[in-house]
Amino acid sequence: NGHIEEIKKQLDYANLYVIAGQTALVNKAAYDLVPANTPIINSDEIAKEIRKSGVPSVSIQELSNRDAIRLLDEQREKNNSFAIETNLADVETWKFLLAIQDTGYEVWILFLSTDNLEVLNNRIRERTRLGDHFVNPEVVSERYYAGLRLLNYYFDKPDRLQLFDNSTDTKQMAEATKGKIEYVADSLPEWIAKSFEITYIPRKMKRPKSEI
Repeated sequence: NGHIEEIKKQLDYANLYVIAGQTALVNKAAYDLVPANTPIINSDEIAKEIRKSGVPSVSIQELSNRDAIRLLDEQREKNNSFAIETNLADVETWKFLLAIQDTGYEVWILFLSTDNLEVLNNRIRERTRLGDHFVNPEVVSERYYAGLRLLNYYFDKPDRLQLFDNSTDTKQMAEATKGKIEYVADSLPEWIAKSFEITYIPRKMKRPKSEI
């Protein structure tokens, strides 16, 4: 509405970039999709730093989430563009993003996934070997499918949505603005073809110049 548009003008179109997907899929290439010098808030990285300080493990998640919210609030108070990393696998996170959108921020979601759950589990095992936290394969599967279902449900909500396959390299597969498809790759992985109404996506469409 007009009120929201006026707020966006005052914010100079501040963006909230959401790097979304299972943690094991989010790598440096995913972070590079966000404009340079954009602050990125990642509660998992905060938790790593807290863990190094010797804090009891039972308190780490609570402390890291609290610190992440503090950093997020600081960016919002300054009307800064910023980024967060999340698996985007629960309704509460979606509602949180939409609430920020209602304050005038444009929400840009960079969603990464893969057809192969074993890719995820292998990367998690490797990450655990290097000292990171382990995630049970059952939890991985639950989050994987929940993330796809919720993305399908909220598909038309983000101001900009970009889908990337990260099975090997990070490759953009599709892009939409408020649910309207702007770009689609010639060949799509099954996690996109089976999760979304693929008939809605035009097969031949010129890829727009990236704004990120």
